[in-house]
Amino acid sequence: MSNEENALISTSLADQVYERVEGEILSGRLKMGERISEDGLASRFGVSRTPAREALRRLGEFGLVDIEPRSYIRVIIVDEKRKRELKSIFVALMKYSISYINEVDNINCLLDNAGSIVRDLERDLAEGRNADFILHDSALLSSIATFSSSPDFKELFDRVIKRLTVAEAGREYEKNQLKRALSLSKALIESIKSGDARKSKSLIEKHMDTLI
Repeated sequence: MSNEENALISTSLADQVYERVEGEILSGRLKMGERISEDGLASRFGVSRTPAREALRRLGEFGLVDIEPRSYIRVIIVDEKRKRELKSIFVALMKYSISYINEVDNINCLLDNAGSIVRDLERDLAEGRNADFILHDSALLSSIATFSSSPDFKELFDRVIKRLTVAEAGREYEKNQLKRALSLSKALIESIKSGDARKSKSLIEKHMDTLI
């Protein structure tokens, strides 16, 4: 097998390890401050250290792990001050996106996608899957923001929302909180559908205050 083919296989494995570890961080299975090692990942996923190292490097670049060379690799820690800053940035990005949302050619596709995620949220709430509810809630807001924006904006938005998700991972929510968040999400979609940007921006603030 050629070196080029080896590189492709290694890259594919790195992608898989990256996605698995990212999912564990965002769901809270790997907690803030928890240490991760190349050897540990390689052993868990049955791969060599090369794809494990590449996955961790990319997670570090994306801001989901802190890497201190020759010392440690750990899941990022988002303290209360940092969380407030991220929340403010997130709301500002959402409002920016909503300002241009009605210029999107495929707004019906956006609304269909949002409607599908709302149905996921309804199932999560009915079945008591709080962690899944939070992940789907993040996916809903991300879809609204990134449908109406450039790839550069999407990358910035993803960085912010995923760090907020890390901060909230594993948190216990009351059912009434999640019910209110779902109600606000539905109202947000309706306001986007009607072209009421002012109401949409207000609903984003209320939504974030409900969950964070």
